[in-house]
Amino acid sequence: MVIRRDESKVLDSRYFGREESGYYYEALAYKKSRKHMEPFLVEFKRKETERLSYFSHEGEEFLYVLQGKLEFRTEEQQYALDPGDSLYFESSIPHAYRALGKKNAKALTVVYPLR
Repeated sequence: MVIRRDESKVLDSRYFGREESGYYYEALAYKKSRKHMEPFLVEFKRKETERLSYFSHEGEEFLYVLQGKLEFRTEEQQYALDPGDSLYFESSIPHAYRALGKKNAKALTVVYPLR
């Protein structure tokens, strides 16, 4: 399956029930049914630490930062990620993201939901 640049499908966080999360998703494989992975191009907005929304879901998640500086947080740890950095984690751990610096951050994210 090929999805051309002008065929991508932009979803906002309401699609995932996270209206205030500040994440904007572009579905990269929405035409494929019965897939095991869900790839997205995600834009992360800047926000204050106090306004972060932690969430969790069954499965695993992989993220590769394309631009900007991205902060990944769990309830106990935090990591600042730069372009070229990647992250792989169990998504059942409550987690949150936010862009750091003056611009939003973008990352390729692949979610593998356990069903």
